[in-house]
Amino acid sequence: MPISNPPPVSSGPGGSTTVYEATVTLPNPPRNEYDVTINNVAVTVASNIIITSGVFAESDENFPRAIDFAVTARTAGQFTLKIVGKDGTPISGVYRFNYILG
Repeated sequence: MPISNPPPVSSGPGGSTTVYEATVTLPNPPRNEYDVTINNVAVTVASNIIITSGVFAESDENFPRAIDFAVTARTAGQFTLKIVGKDGTPISGVYRFNYILG
């Protein structure tokens, strides 16, 4: 389930850092683990990717503390994000992430 070229959210002082936003919709039926491909032309094999849960509201369908996530692979133009439900809990629905490429 690829996410293509997410737009930058904001820039740091002097435009030195760009924060990207990715919204991922995990399908039904719920599973405990997903591998999601996020496409971004700025990603290289040598990219350092710092990723956090994105902005959420109390009214959102899912709570970011219910999952663990990590970048598991990167190639030119994309990276793979592994998303796992904590304590074996099946997950589905919308999750938001912010990431920085370095």
